Amino acid sequence: MAIFMARGYKDPFHRHVSQSLGNCFSEQRREELQSAVRAHSEDGQMDFDSDRLLNLLEKETVTAWGAKEKDFDLFRQISPGDSFLMRTGKPAIVQYVQQIDYTLGGEAPRDLRAELSETIWGSDDYEYLWFSETPITEIELRQEEFESIIREAYEDFNFDDWFPSQSTNATRIDEEVLADLGGERTFLDRLEEYNGEDLQPGASHHFLFYEAHDAAGLTDDHFFEFKQTAVEHWSEVQDAENDGRAAVLDDEGCILGVGRVGNIEGELRDGSRYKKVNLIDWQPVSADSVTELLRDLGISSPQPLIDQSRPHLDPITLLPEDKFEAILKRVSEEQSTDLHTYWELTKTKREIADEFLEERTREELEHLLDPSHFFSQQRRMYQSDLDQIFDSNSASEIAETIETAIENDAPGQVTEVNGFGWAKATELLAAVEPDTYSILNERSETAMSVLGYEAPDSSTASPEEYQNFVEDVEEAVSGFGLRETAEDICTHELPDWATDLEVADFVFNAHYKGEYDLEEETTECPVTTEEAPYYWVNQKNNPAEIEEEYLRAPADENPNHDIGKLGTGDIVFNHVSGDIIGYSEVTESPQIETVDGEEYCHAEVSLTRFNDPLRLADVFSYLIHDDIQTETYYPLYDEGINQGYLFNLSQAAGEYLLEEAGVKSFETHPALDHHQKNSNVSVWRFSVTASDWLTILRRGAMHLWDANRDDGRFREQWRETSPGDLVLFHLKEEEDKVGDGVTVSDYGIFGVGIVDKKDTKSDRWWYDEDEALKYPYLIRFDEMYVTSDVEELDLETPVFALEDDEIISEFEPLIAGLLQWSDVSELAEESMGRDIPLQSGSYANLTATLNGVESFTSSVIQRLAPHLSEVSPPESFPGMLPLSEDEPDDAKKLANQLERNGQLVLYGPPGTGKTYTATRFARWWIHQQNNRPSDQRFQTVTFHPSYSYEDFMEGLTANATDENLVEYEYEDGTFKEVVKQARNGYLEAADRDSAPRYVLLIDEINRGNLSQIFGEAITQLEMDKRLDQDESVTVRWAHTGDPIDLPPNLYIIGTMNTADQSIAQVDAALRRRFAFVGCPPDYSVFVDEYEFDSETAIGSLANDVITSGREGVDAAEDHYPLLALSIRALKAINENILSSRDLNKGKQIGHSYLLDIKSTDDLVAAWQFDILPLLEEYYFGDFDRLRREVFEINVETSSETVIDSNLFELNEHKIADLEVDDLETTLGQFVDSHEFNEQ
Repeated sequence: MAIFMARGYKDPFHRHVSQSLGNCFSEQRREELQSAVRAHSEDGQMDFDSDRLLNLLEKETVTAWGAKEKDFDLFRQISPGDSFLMRTGKPAIVQYVQQIDYTLGGEAPRDLRAELSETIWGSDDYEYLWFSETPITEIELRQEEFESIIREAYEDFNFDDWFPSQSTNATRIDEEVLADLGGERTFLDRLEEYNGEDLQPGASHHFLFYEAHDAAGLTDDHFFEFKQTAVEHWSEVQDAENDGRAAVLDDEGCILGVGRVGNIEGELRDGSRYKKVNLIDWQPVSADSVTELLRDLGISSPQPLIDQSRPHLDPITLLPEDKFEAILKRVSEEQSTDLHTYWELTKTKREIADEFLEERTREELEHLLDPSHFFSQQRRMYQSDLDQIFDSNSASEIAETIETAIENDAPGQVTEVNGFGWAKATELLAAVEPDTYSILNERSETAMSVLGYEAPDSSTASPEEYQNFVEDVEEAVSGFGLRETAEDICTHELPDWATDLEVADFVFNAHYKGEYDLEEETTECPVTTEEAPYYWVNQKNNPAEIEEEYLRAPADENPNHDIGKLGTGDIVFNHVSGDIIGYSEVTESPQIETVDGEEYCHAEVSLTRFNDPLRLADVFSYLIHDDIQTETYYPLYDEGINQGYLFNLSQAAGEYLLEEAGVKSFETHPALDHHQKNSNVSVWRFSVTASDWLTILRRGAMHLWDANRDDGRFREQWRETSPGDLVLFHLKEEEDKVGDGVTVSDYGIFGVGIVDKKDTKSDRWWYDEDEALKYPYLIRFDEMYVTSDVEELDLETPVFALEDDEIISEFEPLIAGLLQWSDVSELAEESMGRDIPLQSGSYANLTATLNGVESFTSSVIQRLAPHLSEVSPPESFPGMLPLSEDEPDDAKKLANQLERNGQLVLYGPPGTGKTYTATRFARWWIHQQNNRPSDQRFQTVTFHPSYSYEDFMEGLTANATDENLVEYEYEDGTFKEVVKQARNGYLEAADRDSAPRYVLLIDEINRGNLSQIFGEAITQLEMDKRLDQDESVTVRWAHTGDPIDLPPNLYIIGTMNTADQSIAQVDAALRRRFAFVGCPPDYSVFVDEYEFDSETAIGSLANDVITSGREGVDAAEDHYPLLALSIRALKAINENILSSRDLNKGKQIGHSYLLDIKSTDDLVAAWQFDILPLLEEYYFGDFDRLRREVFEINVETSSETVIDSNLFELNEHKIADLEVDDLETTLGQFVDSHEFNEQ
């Protein structure tokens, strides 16, 4: 036996457990849970002891606890017989002990566990459940006392040792600790000495809770909250914990519902202490006011609560049991009002609906929606619903919507009106057009389900589903004789004006209220075995069935008599005395019929005879193959044919018989066809996690790691992959990229892809590429087929842009229909004589390593084929914006200017890192909002003299049509595309003040004709004139005339090379709308780049080189002496440029020319091919001026200097070919002679 402990106060696990402590289920709730278990048992899905669970649910003391996915590691340690302790409350008290009697986890279907969780807690989040019939024991053991007991075995124990973080909800108590304390049983006995008392379900206390009180209220999850100081009877309420019943009244004296009092929680809010009573087994009620009854019973009416700001009434009234029962009796009587009232209300509703469409006033609509006759309107929500409806629509607009919906036969239009769902919309439409529209609500869903129809959910139905629902209701009216049923139910004759759809709703209403059981109407045959793609029937002794075209078998539990599983359109092959004479198509659902006092299942069919019957002997050898047979109820065995009536056939068997008979041919799946026609292709297995597969399906390509991983093995496999190769999609069980310890509920092969080509990428697509490019190698698919529920996958949104819970929510549709790994292993054993190894890594060439892969692959695709659908990824998809790891210099200054102006320009001489700075800042700034932003949020464009408005904004483009004509269309330019993306991001943001930032970098902005390129959009560049701003203005694009709405979350950064143009020459209108930030040469960059101690250290090293030569100085790298000399020379040149008569600061030489230098050869190249040519350009090839003004040479002297001879070939007027030694000598002489302006 193990002992576990849960801790906490108000943490999610504690809240869930504390609710569980009060959930000794009512008889009704236990029956609901049992029904769910039995339903799944009938479906044959049980791999666990369902009888034991059903037995437990018979017990009045049964309770349930549960764990979410994140607590799976805890759950899998739990076994029946273990015990759980619970610490709760303030002050902290170890308060509850309970033995676990039954656990329910992965061995049970997930949908069953979800249904049980939803029934118990109102949420399907609890995936792992444990049940106990052993009562919960309540103890009173303060935490300090508990710690002192544990310290007897665990010195210096502190409670937090077991719960080191908020995410640790529960722990298993160490077995050695328990052993030192005398063992588990002794330890538990010792705890129970602290006033241990078993909790028993009961209802000894009865209350009225007034929901309208200003110090109280009812929450959506049925907790009654109240301020403790406002309740006179607080002690009685406290005594009723897990032992009471309560009815909740609204401000009109109407009962909202009834529930049992469960656990009670407390919290401090706004300086006051509040309590929350958990109302378990909540039963909502719809009944008229009981105010008069309360007065007759001597109970204060809640009516004064409406008119007084400080009501004198206590929000909780303690009642004797007889008065409480009297209230419930009155409610029950109102719920069962004479059904004749239904028709009076229906007629009234019709008349009011006509008046509303004629008058179109708010008063008429309010009258129509009044809960006294409008079934879909809850009384307690009436006023708030009206406020919601009229907040967005006028009565006239709603009337017009109703008329348009009826005219266009588009009822879904009414559901789009604020405050209307399908229930309210269809009830309103049914009042206007009662012979066209049927009411879709909870009662019709329930009744249609009983009649065997699959009614849509009224909260999520689509227009197509509603149309099918109406057709089903019309079919049910005739098929089940609902008009006759209604006449039997009604105490009066049915009105002659009642339509079939109104009659159906009347019957549904009676069934929902329990006044008539529609189960009696169902004549459909029971289903006792699993369905199959095709069927086989032996008819040697039943010639009448063939002649009259029907199937019939006794309505018993014999699986070979299970006619009930046949559906309309199913195909059944007719076998008679060794011949398959044809096939029958089921035309009507099987029904129960009585023949000579015995019940039979009867199905009408349409028989199609084969031109030539198929002899069983001719097809037997194919049909008897193991992979062709069904697992159960197959008509053949090795020795011949099974005796019986109805049998199952597989998809492959049915299609084979139809092809052999010449009735129809079946196309093989494209992937299988490709495999069979291309024997030279390789078959690969790719094994990755669910989140990776979600990205692969969106991208149409799979990823391989970089060359540094696994000694470059993945790169070699990438090279070996060829177009046309097949890849089997293997989904791993463990998910290691999102969530915490997440596993998928099933794993195996779920798809196949045909390789198109190999590729590489520099973009970041995968979820874990936020910090580095991990997967540069791609294998792109020409075709991808998966068993997944593709419609439930959001293939338009990159995975990296989703939250973890959104990604995890796609796991279930991803794995839908997959071939479990156990089945894959079985196919491998059958076709290859061995299992598929998974130890060979994520990507493995099965063709190169296994024999028999062709047969195995065909078997896998055949098994997948019925469930495969093709995935077509979007044509273009954004990547992730790379992260700038450190905050760039001047980041706050740049951010402030952008937020203030919306635009800025970084200007400066060539080589000062303007583009680098802008890019690095933009990435960093965008990442401040989001860890994984799309690369669409930062885009770059370069201006040049021929760049135009049509390139940037919008223009006409010519396209050739199929008829070889020229067609002109408008095409969005770069800026307009960015505007659209930013605008969408702005409008979709929950908080527009923090909408995602979009940044457009315009490199070389001054090289374009700015006024012509920006055109009319220049007005909206100002932040206060953008979308939703105070001074917002509307201008239109020049060609399309569409309005321009620049959103405030769009920012522009330009870079400007001042060697080409000064700021003064920029258009004044544009200059006023941009902030200008200078980027001069920055010599401090060299200190960080090359790890010099300081700029002074650079100067000292340069002086040492001048004195001793570069070979005579000690430096960190061989090229550092010449580098230091170059840095000092660059500074000297810039100082001379600044003092030049014709040049200015915009013509300086930037520091970036001396960055990323790895050798002396790099330095020579930087001077010869970058720095000196730029100077030559500044001086228009005038070497005399260049030598005089930049290198301080007296050109009037006749002798040629060292600088002249080493840097220039003056006779030829060109820059000389430089050597390292010459460069060192030249720069040394220049630096040594220059008088630096040191600051």
